[in-house]
Amino acid sequence: MANWRCTGAPLMLLTSLVLALGLQAAPTGGLDRSEVVFMYGADEATYRSYGASFRSWGDRARNDSAAALAEFAGWSLTPARANGMRYATGLAFRTAFAEMIDYDPNFLDAITRDLDGEPILVPWLWDHEHKGHGAYWFCTNAPGYQRYLRWQARRAAVRDADGVMVEGLHIDDYAGTSGCPGGCFCRYCMEGFAAWLAQHGSAADLERVGRDDWAGFDYAAWLQAEGVTAETARERRWTVPLDRAYQTYQVQAARDWVAEIKRYSEELRGAPVLLSVNSSASSADSLVITPYLDFFCGEVDHHASADKVPDTPVFVAKLTDALGRGSAWTGSGWDWAYVKANNRPGLVRTWVAQGYALGYSLMAPNRQWCYTPELGTHWYSAEPGDYDWLYRWVRAHRDLFDGYDPYPGGTLAVYSNPAFRNWRRELIDTVGWLTAQSQPFALALAGDDWLPDRLDPAALAAARAIVLREPGSLDAEQRALLEAQGERLIVISAEPDEAELTAAAGRLAQLDPPAAVVEGAPGVVAMPRVRDDGAVGIPLLNRNYDPTIDGVREAPAVRLRLRGDLAAARATVWAPEAEPREVAAAADGSLEVGPLGLWAIVALSR
Repeated sequence: MANWRCTGAPLMLLTSLVLALGLQAAPTGGLDRSEVVFMYGADEATYRSYGASFRSWGDRARNDSAAALAEFAGWSLTPARANGMRYATGLAFRTAFAEMIDYDPNFLDAITRDLDGEPILVPWLWDHEHKGHGAYWFCTNAPGYQRYLRWQARRAAVRDADGVMVEGLHIDDYAGTSGCPGGCFCRYCMEGFAAWLAQHGSAADLERVGRDDWAGFDYAAWLQAEGVTAETARERRWTVPLDRAYQTYQVQAARDWVAEIKRYSEELRGAPVLLSVNSSASSADSLVITPYLDFFCGEVDHHASADKVPDTPVFVAKLTDALGRGSAWTGSGWDWAYVKANNRPGLVRTWVAQGYALGYSLMAPNRQWCYTPELGTHWYSAEPGDYDWLYRWVRAHRDLFDGYDPYPGGTLAVYSNPAFRNWRRELIDTVGWLTAQSQPFALALAGDDWLPDRLDPAALAAARAIVLREPGSLDAEQRALLEAQGERLIVISAEPDEAELTAAAGRLAQLDPPAAVVEGAPGVVAMPRVRDDGAVGIPLLNRNYDPTIDGVREAPAVRLRLRGDLAAARATVWAPEAEPREVAAAADGSLEVGPLGLWAIVALSR
């Protein structure tokens, strides 16, 4: 395949645009764009059938003795190594409650407690118990639980049969206490919050509680004196006094504890650790951990019950690109429960294709955790032929994926961390709107005290168009910076009607025409990607999923019209289970791609 490469003036224009917008080749955190990631373990044959290359969410030895470590390497690590896979052993911050009960006789001292001092249980483990105890939500601020998690880290420092240390470490439910419903009010959290307030508390907060200093401040006792109940803290947390400061303390404490576990693990292993966590990267609290991560590897809600190709994974892909981190995702437990109950492998195949088109991996769905309130924990297992062929094709054609990053369009969409802290997630809809127009764009990060990134004046000045979805919830400085962009700023209201969106699309098309436009095939989108040597590939994704056939409706005649900077004399069309096809550009420069099933990649050629 002779990939087209920008040369001369087009390449200079592309390079200038990348630099001006502040865009760089997106780091992938050690993951290839074609990576085939397994969430759970499998045997050698299953790994081979998918072309597996990385095991995440890995296991750990039953204890930290030499014999247990060797035993673990034999049953879990060896099948992966036999397929040439890298491996990330795993720590569980929230779900290994039974182990903690066995590990520490004083385990009750380390559980999270509500405002009444009652134990808090993990809600989705309501059907689990151990030795007469429910699934306690243990507190990552409690010294006893921290000792137990260090023991987990020792059990995860494993060498394979050749003496090579595992490369990665994955932490499930890394947020620990910070994700606790209503907050934890155990003595360790109260002591920690008082110490945090002594450093970060405001004069207004001190006046609010009627104290001269924070020494000995007991937040739980003060709230109870104010008439706040445990139910209020759980159900209407936003009304609780000082809760914003308390949440900040908790998410920062969780972040710092993960940093300590990473440091401790690197000390144990004598080498850097490739760190991932189960973070959805779709909420403000899930981003606080970013500075310590190599890549995100978590559960993202795919809204399976809607029976359509979802927009949320597109949003998180764009957000992790902006954060400079790689990503591998799976659906939520309720997504997989829907897939299992309604037999939807065709829907899942759209998730796989969309993921690789955007540069991330949907973890191979060989076996997946399911959850519903009625059934609790149960499991989905794929059948041979459901997905394995699709993953094998990606890995066999890795030259179409590895090293490619989003083509740098001139459009920026503003991600506001303050808005997402207030659970204003309208931007996700805007990302879907931009994607449906095949509009190349990147997210511009507008952060706060949870996310240090701020809008970059140089990047804004270089953009052809800037899209802001209300409510922006930005501080005065960042708001003023946006408003200074004049006609290039497109503001979309919180609840736009069709007329507003049509007008916004018209303005956007004038300011920054898409690099590749699909004609004659509604519901098919183009997602141009470029390698650092100028090679261009354009994934075409058919989003016309029909639940009545559990598949996409074939687009019979797809035409691709390219902007001048992408114009090519011919191209090669690559698609799974099909021979590559050469297509020549028409007199008007368009490419007649032909029929399209699930997806294809158009590699531009001379």
